[in-house]
Amino acid sequence: MQNLANNVMFGAKEPHLISLNDFITNNLYRVANFLREISTAPSTISIEEARCIRLDTIDYIKLHKYLSENIEKIFRNISGRRFRIISSDTQKILEIKRTLEKFTTLLGQLGPPPDIAQEETSMARNYAVASTNTALNDFMRRNKNRDLSPIRALNMVYQGGVSRGGHPVFYMVTRCLFADNVDYELLIYYFLRILEPSLNRPFELVFDLTRFSEDCELPLHWFNQLFTLIFNEMNDYMVALHIFNPNFHLQRYVRSMPREFFNKLVKRLKFSSTISEFSQHIAPSEIQLPKDTCEIEKDIGMTIKHAFLLDSLKAMTPVQIKIGTEYFQVTTLQEQEVFWTLHVTLNNVYSMDDLVNISLPPIQPNKKGSNEGEIHITVDRGKSTLMFIVPNREEVYKYLLDRKKKFETSNTEDNDEIRPTDVPGRMLNMALLNMGSEDYNLRLSAYSLLCALSISFRFGVSTSVIHSKDVFIPYNDMDFIVNISENIAASETHLTLEFLNECILGFDRSNIECTKHILTLEYMVPWLKNIPLYIYGPNGKDVHKVRELIRSLINLTAEKQELYEQIQRKIWKTLGEIEEIHNIILDCLIQYSVEHGLGSHHAEVVSNTLVTMNCISIRAKIIIKLRKCLSSTSQNCRSTLVKHPVWNEIACLVRAMVAVSFFYASLSESFLAECFHVVALLASTGPTLIRSSIHGLVVNAIHMLITSECITVCNRKKLKYLMNDVGDGKYRVHFGLNKSYANAFTITEETMSDNMENINLASLEIIVQLLLEVTSSAAPNADTANAWRARWMSLATSMTFQFNPSLQPRSFVILGCLAQDEIDDDLLFQILVVLRNELAHFDETNSQLAISILMCLKNVVNNLSASSRYLKPMFWAAISMIQMDHSVIFPHAVKLLHAILRNMDANKFFDRRSIQEVMMAVRAPFASVMLDIDAASGVSFDTQFSFAVAGTLLKGFQFADARENVLRCLATFLEIETKINFTPNRIDARCLGYFAGLLPFAAKNDSLSELLPLAGIIDLNNEMVTCFSSDVHTAIWRAIDIPNNTTGILLVSFLVGMLSLAENEAERLFLYGILSKAAVSTPEVFALVYESLIPKMSSIVVSSDNVALIEAVKKILITACSEQAFSSTERASQQRRYLENIGFSSFGEINFGSMNTTFSVSAKLTSELLRMICE
Repeated sequence: MQNLANNVMFGAKEPHLISLNDFITNNLYRVANFLREISTAPSTISIEEARCIRLDTIDYIKLHKYLSENIEKIFRNISGRRFRIISSDTQKILEIKRTLEKFTTLLGQLGPPPDIAQEETSMARNYAVASTNTALNDFMRRNKNRDLSPIRALNMVYQGGVSRGGHPVFYMVTRCLFADNVDYELLIYYFLRILEPSLNRPFELVFDLTRFSEDCELPLHWFNQLFTLIFNEMNDYMVALHIFNPNFHLQRYVRSMPREFFNKLVKRLKFSSTISEFSQHIAPSEIQLPKDTCEIEKDIGMTIKHAFLLDSLKAMTPVQIKIGTEYFQVTTLQEQEVFWTLHVTLNNVYSMDDLVNISLPPIQPNKKGSNEGEIHITVDRGKSTLMFIVPNREEVYKYLLDRKKKFETSNTEDNDEIRPTDVPGRMLNMALLNMGSEDYNLRLSAYSLLCALSISFRFGVSTSVIHSKDVFIPYNDMDFIVNISENIAASETHLTLEFLNECILGFDRSNIECTKHILTLEYMVPWLKNIPLYIYGPNGKDVHKVRELIRSLINLTAEKQELYEQIQRKIWKTLGEIEEIHNIILDCLIQYSVEHGLGSHHAEVVSNTLVTMNCISIRAKIIIKLRKCLSSTSQNCRSTLVKHPVWNEIACLVRAMVAVSFFYASLSESFLAECFHVVALLASTGPTLIRSSIHGLVVNAIHMLITSECITVCNRKKLKYLMNDVGDGKYRVHFGLNKSYANAFTITEETMSDNMENINLASLEIIVQLLLEVTSSAAPNADTANAWRARWMSLATSMTFQFNPSLQPRSFVILGCLAQDEIDDDLLFQILVVLRNELAHFDETNSQLAISILMCLKNVVNNLSASSRYLKPMFWAAISMIQMDHSVIFPHAVKLLHAILRNMDANKFFDRRSIQEVMMAVRAPFASVMLDIDAASGVSFDTQFSFAVAGTLLKGFQFADARENVLRCLATFLEIETKINFTPNRIDARCLGYFAGLLPFAAKNDSLSELLPLAGIIDLNNEMVTCFSSDVHTAIWRAIDIPNNTTGILLVSFLVGMLSLAENEAERLFLYGILSKAAVSTPEVFALVYESLIPKMSSIVVSSDNVALIEAVKKILITACSEQAFSSTERASQQRRYLENIGFSSFGEINFGSMNTTFSVSAKLTSELLRMICE
């Protein structure tokens, strides 16, 4: 550029720029001419230049308001001038009159001026404050050139009036804040620009919190930034911070605020719930609250003074309820705590539009004779539910429904008023609709209207339609109409929402035949593809309009039965192909379904609509939404899922999920894990309709896998068997389906109301095992199967360690079934911590969580590494859980003990040392708490290990579902112990407890021939064993090793105690046969227990007709009469004292002392043991 200005070419000094010489040559004349012109003064100078004054929006509003307020003064002034005009100047008078008429007409057309108090604001900088606050000055300078019109249009922040103290007042109206679409930095800048001029003198702030909610709160980090920028100025000059209409959401919001800010503000806070309270601080003439805020108190309707608001814990808060034409108010009658010692009256204001659903829960049986009852109102777009107890609830319910319906009708009528933006869309719809008329003249007129619209609004089809009087328009011109609609939709996308809304309104307003409505559907289709353009707009209004449009389409689908098929095929099929709006559509559909209730016609229409839209995106979003709903139940927990406020949404999503599960245009096995996860969490829950839907979902999933092309013939066969099993009656019971006639389409009052709240965890385990078998059979390879299982396990783990009484027990069972690979100690540690916490606050009437953890641990232990630090200590944890002697926990604790024992045996823990040696060494660090547990249970592992184990296990033999597991566990103990130091025909004392515990039951089950060789007795043949001859009793007694009196008294006491567990004479005969040998061989020991045997033997002598049994009793009596040891009178007390001294007091009691167990004590001791294990 320098060479061009100097007229110099590039030469040898700059050879790399020589190529630019052509550019200099071409532009040399232009540059020289430009320099010549600017160096010469212009030849003519305009005598007077018009001065241009630029006005922005604020200036126009000020001018409009000034002219409106002073119109009368202007008229008087001009009229006065007219009288001074010479009477002959009639022309001048007429001109003035015409000008005034035009001016009056213009002001009338413009209407009243906007509220300048909310639009006008002083933007003068306060440089005194800026010079002392560097952070504020930097922030203001960074944003000074930004466009404020989007924030100003919200009318959210403004200055208005003065307080009674003469201080300027600044207002912030929180409900104007659209949380998803506001530029918060720009909002803070705008607020500070208004506030800055008053930051160095006293001022007051007013926050209007009417209808304050999560959707219109200022995020805390932006709130922190705002107050950080002006904290010192506010601390010095802010006289008061007024909170108008504080509500429940404020309680939650305030507790999240920085404490240092709140402590500074708390003394300046002034709360008001009415205009009269607010006027104590600001004179009524100076109050500048929004008009709709002030009108809330004038909204007269029903007032309910004696009502109560229920929280999640059923605590009752006295409230007053006002039901007006537009608003629903809930005011607390007692001051509520907002922040620590700060208590205020809360006034919750809801627009009728905020009330999503109003329902009446069933009346409790004890209150059926009373008019008082609960009303549930869902607010916050379905996120929360308000529960009230009101008198005359039926009357209140009907009144509230009536008010809401009238409000919605009134809104619809108000919205029907035509706006300028509606004109093109409405007239275009009129033209296209009437071009399909049977009347030729009407078709011609509609075509002329279309031509006029194309010219007036510059539609992109002006060359395709030309006005002509005699043009022939055939009756069947649908293709032309649709083509025109496609072209206009492509070129005039800004008309989309208005045009579609007009089309929908036309269905209700026009009375034309069904075929013409089909035409409307045809030319609506091209416009649907433009909807995604509106969801990425600069503010939330467009998104709101899209939601309203979708809602209107849903209503149209549900109400126009004669067009149902066509609407599904034309509208929803097209929307199903537009993935960008699937989230909005799904939200609207599910909300619509929830509002109308599960099983309603409208809810089923929603399910069928989703079938029409069915694709991978829709299925994925339904599953994700359902998973989020299930996760949300960990907040505001309930004991069962059906009692949770989000249950209705869950149920509607289940119906949607099962509806789209039958036919997949493209296979989506990637969601198989999510699908089965949902099934496991919801199986056998809710009414029959939902339970059968979950069952149908499993069948459909297996059906989808069977019909997949990538599955092998062998796996397809397996899946067919599994699908048949799922449909079988025994599997239907596991899903909670007891009615053979009920299926997912049986919608009756019975199938909608028979709620099932909890599933049998054993049934859940069976269902999960079935689903795992399905994944294994359906996977094309092992990697895919592992990937599905890993995904499912991650989903289950995410819910397992969140407190949730309704789903946490299920999650533990699922986790245990999925833990098929080696488990690390970190996961096991988390499981044990949850178990420890549960036992620390154990409720014996609700043991679901503890049971589920035991079931999980049983499966986890099977895959636990031998190097795990928790494997051995868990033996004692299982023993202590058994010692709780809880009827429901006991069987699962025995199963866990058996699994631990098998794992340790498989890992060769007992190849060189006995169980007693290994486990007592492990017990040493926990000896203090274990001794307390033993004392509470009445056994002593230090004295005699095998009898302590047998006595602990046989305590629970009274529980029918535990017996098989007890015998199996005792057999395992015996099997492991006899592996080392095996001596033929000799039963070692360390095995004696296990063997004695199995003897009578083996005799009953004809398995004595298996037990005796296992214990080491091999000299008896099968014939002798089968007939229970006296030789069997003799051989067994001779084989028993009794090294000392302690072992002897334990054995005899144990056998006597087992008599109370005997259920038939075969067991009693065997026990009395052994006892008769003991009486003869060890009379001194036997004499200690003889006293407790007398009542039992007397009963047998009197009532039994079994000769062998009476003979065995006779031998004992003869021995007692002939031996000197039986003559003592203190035998019973001696036995009890001796057993107490050696720690086996339970052996002297019925059922080994099972009646004396205190659950709470044992649970707390077990919790303490787990704490020590986890450390």
